Amino acid sequence: MRVPGTGPLVTLWTSPRTRRPSRAAAGALGVLAAATAALALTGGLRPVDVDVRTQAGETVDLGAVRITPTGHLVTDDVRAEQLEEAEAAAWLAVEVLVEGTSDETLLSVPKVLDVPAGIMPELDEYDASLFPVPVLLRDGSDRPQVHPGLPEEMLLLWPVEDVDDVPDELELTLLGSEQYFSRSQNVLLWAAPEPVGTVVLPRLDRLPPGLAGATP
Repeated sequence: MRVPGTGPLVTLWTSPRTRRPSRAAAGALGVLAAATAALALTGGLRPVDVDVRTQAGETVDLGAVRITPTGHLVTDDVRAEQLEEAEAAAWLAVEVLVEGTSDETLLSVPKVLDVPAGIMPELDEYDASLFPVPVLLRDGSDRPQVHPGLPEEMLLLWPVEDVDDVPDELELTLLGSEQYFSRSQNVLLWAAPEPVGTVVLPRLDRLPPGLAGATP
């Protein structure tokens, strides 16, 4: 399953390269010495808290970004064509504020949340890596860049096979990751995201204004 029109989007949000076994991970997630040396070229690592337990509206530092999740809802009123291609009944949409922790713009954003098992349709590893799909609340676009001092409100979208599988109080996994410099590819890559805790989110009443029916 591949969502049409999301090739560039998914590359920004979660490059297929990040699914390769990585030797770098955020401080407390365990960093190998060789990866640490490579990361030093980009300013080094910032440790993240492990085993975080938080609630809606609380800000969590995940290393490269800080996030403030506020709630979730199940909807089929956003990006309908992509939803049909995904062969899903609806989207699980999580509202979250994302803020970079460095002085530079993040041209890509790591995965920061993961859904419980059994909510998404059964997918192969590659297709599962295409989600979540981010949607910026300010304009409905799919370019999740994060600029210094300008937190971005986003919806993160996962396909849902059965809407009844999503509880009103939803527990999601918090993911931590860091960028590292790949000497072999001469680019900045995201280390594979690792679980660092959980957040419990309530169900929202409706989509944020202006997003109903939003398409790419």
